[in-house]
Order: sequence, then C-alpha cells, then structure tokens
Amino acid sequence: YEQLWLQRVELDDRGWTELFYLKVNAVWLQEHIASLPAAELRRATPVVRALFSQCVARLGPEHESSTRGHALETASGVLLGLGGRTFHSFGADALELLCGIEEADSLFDELMGKLRPILAAPPANPARAGSAGVAVALRRSALRFLLALACATDNLSSNLLLESVLHRLSAEWAPPTGTGAAPAAGSFALAASLELGGPG
Repeated sequence: YEQLWLQRVELDDRGWTELFYLKVNAVWLQEHIASLPAAELRRATPVVRALFSQCVARLGPEHESSTRGHALETASGVLLGLGGRTFHSFGADALELLCGIEEADSLFDELMGKLRPILAAPPANPARAGSAGVAVALRRSALRFLLALACATDNLSSNLLLESVLHRLSAEWAPPTGTGAAPAAGSFALAASLELGGPG
C-alpha cells in the first residue's frame, strides 16, 4: 500500500499479484482515501483507477478464491473511502475517479459479469463440501461489496453506482448494443449526464 499510494510506484503484473495475495487492510485504505485533500485525490486518480481495474480483473474463476476475495475487499475499501468524502455529484465524480465515465460501462459490465456467478448459489454436492464453504465465503465478500456500494452515499435514491449495478445484476439485462450516438438507457454516460443536469 505504501508503495502504491505514498510512493506512487507503478506495479507490474507480479506486483499486483503479490498485492492481492496479502491480507487486505481495508480500514487503512478507506481512511486514506477519505482523508486525502481534494487536490491530492485528483492527483491520485491513476492509482485509484489502476487499483479498481485490477480488482475487477482478478474476480474471474481462473484466480484463486483468496485472490478474488481480497479483490472484493479492496474494492469495498475504495468505495467506502469515496463514500466518506463530499462530492458535488457522487455518481459522476466517483465514476471519474474509479475508471472515467467513458470507460465505466465496459468496466462495470465486466465487473457484474464476474460478480453474478459468485452471487449465484452453487449446486448441492456433498462430496465437495470444502469448495462449497469457499464459495459461501466468496459470496459473503461479494455481498459486502454491494453493501459498501449501497452505503457510499446517504441517499440511496441518488446513488447512480448502485442503481446501475443492480440494473446489471438483473438476469434480463444484456449490455447495450448498437452504433447510435445516444447512450443506451442502461449506460453510465446517460445516467451521469442526467445527474449533472444534462439534457434528458
């Protein structure tokens, strides 16, 4: 954490792998992000984006369950840290820090595509009781991530991130397609423009 946040060292793939092997210090992460001066947080945007994207990248089944759990805990710490700050427009400002509004749809599509199988109940198999226990622990981490997302703002009705994530978790939802200039109804770009007072 010190290398990443205080020294701004750019980690290579091995460095990221080692980071997610470590036990997550979510309290430090949350407090550090919440207490950074606004100008310092803006300068740390590349760190926030890199960390959040690496969390998403390590949620797939090809990674160890401990790595996936640590990724979810880390992402939760980031979200709660942002929730401890005051923003003019939480949804749009948080998205800009996490990934950039332009990249938000693709990154959150990937995130929800990996989160949905984690949240799904595994088939009953008494012979694999150990793996079932791991799946339950991982599902709890996923639920804590969603809870962190919900608690990031005081007003649930204005939580753009939560609304869009729950929309994506819906079994009926599929990523918007088409080449039209207007953002699709489920897109972050459209939601952010409305939140910022753009055209409806």
